[in-house]
Amino acid sequence: MSAMECDDFLKDLDLLILGDEDQNGLEDDLTPVKLVAAIRSLYSGKSVGPNGLAIEMYKGMVEKVAEHMLAMFQAALREGGLHQTRGQLRSWSFQNKANL
Repeated sequence: MSAMECDDFLKDLDLLILGDEDQNGLEDDLTPVKLVAAIRSLYSGKSVGPNGLAIEMYKGMVEKVAEHMLAMFQAALREGGLHQTRGQLRSWSFQNKANL
């Protein structure tokens, strides 16, 4: 899609415009508290993600995985993707599900 086609598509969309405070909030560091709150706010009963795990599983053990997820997200930001870190949380959660 060309830049002009993209602009034509976007101009007709009714997009939410964030205020300055909300825009600045997007620049704040992600913390374990924010991550836990975000996971708890997700809707339950939806289809599983690409890793095959339902959100209910994450909600049930959010306190145990928040630090690991945060480390994974921070590594992804540094490295520009989840290529090496993506499987770490999945394997951690499967290895430790008996301990929950």
